[in-house]
Amino acid sequence: MWDSCKVKESQVKGGRWRKQASSDLPSTAGLFSDITVNVPALQKSYALHSLMLSRSSMLYRQLLGLVHQHPPVIELDIAASPETIHTVLGHLYRPLTQHDLFFIVNEKPPQMCFELLDAAHELELDSLQNQIIHILPRSFNQNTILYWISTLLSQQQRRPWSDLVDQQIVHYLTSGLPRQLEGSPTSTCDHSEEEDEVKFGTCVKLPDPTDGWHDTLDDWARLYAELPLEYLKRCLEHKELMVKDSVERYKFAKRVLHFREKMGKRGLAVMLQFSSSDSNTGILIVKKQASKFGRWRPTAV
Repeated sequence: MWDSCKVKESQVKGGRWRKQASSDLPSTAGLFSDITVNVPALQKSYALHSLMLSRSSMLYRQLLGLVHQHPPVIELDIAASPETIHTVLGHLYRPLTQHDLFFIVNEKPPQMCFELLDAAHELELDSLQNQIIHILPRSFNQNTILYWISTLLSQQQRRPWSDLVDQQIVHYLTSGLPRQLEGSPTSTCDHSEEEDEVKFGTCVKLPDPTDGWHDTLDDWARLYAELPLEYLKRCLEHKELMVKDSVERYKFAKRVLHFREKMGKRGLAVMLQFSSSDSNTGILIVKKQASKFGRWRPTAV
């Protein structure tokens, strides 16, 4: 199971964010309203104020085109949950604080963060989008990272913020994940029984990368073996991977591919890459070439 044991990441400097983010529209939003906002995806309408909506560049342009329309109506074509719509519209009335965003990123399902990023992009709320992207890595653990990986890989059209989140994912997998697992005793996992298989969501203790290799190397290799091919290749070849030595990285990659083959995912090989410059020495993950059988004919040479 992916989520056999969840690692809590919502603690900040010894404390937990206890105050809920203000995700609803103000109770006075409908009073003295001068515009209606329709959200077809929710089949709902909101009585709001054009002065507040003008904080969004996109909505401001739409308001300019409604000067002679009575009553003025705006359609908000954003596919998101009611909570996300309430949050982003409420942000126009009372901007979300950093405290609010910490709560959303750490305590809410990752889908809400994705929807909020999308909504902020659609409404051209650059400041909100940048704040979410800046805080997002603090929510990464073995469970949430799978959501972001699958979401980015399934995108039919890349968002402008997708590349930034993609870089954060790779940094987490190559550097943050090993350190997070190394500190796993602070989690809520039950270590009373040993498990035969270690997967994402299973808490294991990793060795200190500066202190050689230990028996837990196989546990780390099993985690990497479950990554999609695109991220597996990038992580094993990445310069930030905590296995710095090329030969040790080659051995580690061989273990990862061994566990992938046991999972039925075959067809990959690892090669050592040499260069005149030591900085370029490393490994390559390549597809295995099919063996070709033929007959040797000396007379044909």
